[in-house]
Amino acid sequence: MAIAFDSKTESPKSNMDAGSPASFSHTTAGSDRGLLVYYYYGITSGTHIVSATYNSVSMTLVSNTVDNSRGQAVFKLTNPASGSNTVAITYSGGTGVSDRYAVAVSYTGVDQTDFIEANATGTVGGGTAISISTTSLTDNALIVGSGSSRNNRTWTPDSPATAVWSQDNGTIGVQNFGASRTTTTAGSYAVEWTASGTDNGATAIVALKPAPAAATNTSDFFQMF
Repeated sequence: MAIAFDSKTESPKSNMDAGSPASFSHTTAGSDRGLLVYYYYGITSGTHIVSATYNSVSMTLVSNTVDNSRGQAVFKLTNPASGSNTVAITYSGGTGVSDRYAVAVSYTGVDQTDFIEANATGTVGGGTAISISTTSLTDNALIVGSGSSRNNRTWTPDSPATAVWSQDNGTIGVQNFGASRTTTTAGSYAVEWTASGTDNGATAIVALKPAPAAATNTSDFFQMF
């Protein structure tokens, strides 16, 4: 079964900065579902502790990375409840934490044991281009990359990746972005972006494992003969 995009919900700074826990609604549908939640934040120093739930079910933290005062945490949940439910993000700790955002993205056709088979984190690194890679283990995996930067740049994904979300706050310079690319065979894959100018920030990438193909019942076939 091929992995397919289900839906996306973006929660803005005005909501996420209002206090912990911060919440918003996200709707999932389809079969063999998987949910990713991205939480973006600015931080001066220290450690920012984050947790997330969907429909009151705890999500698993995949990564939490900070570079040059911008951070992003990635959460996953296999087989989330269908329909419209609440994403709640609880946070604490760190100095100068502000400019929080979140994105929930759901997919169908993913493995129902653990749909993230590989992941990695990186940094924007002060340049005008990002390349972050991971190695998928299964044919037909979907690669999803994301980033958060702080210098009011526009990040455009390079082909064959296509944009999935983009949060732009030109007033404070924050940019949060995500893109995905399909694959046919297992191996090393990168998601890359080009920016309108130099920037800094944190990046992350995950490889989504597809649900196994339905087994063919050969016994029924042979019983016909």
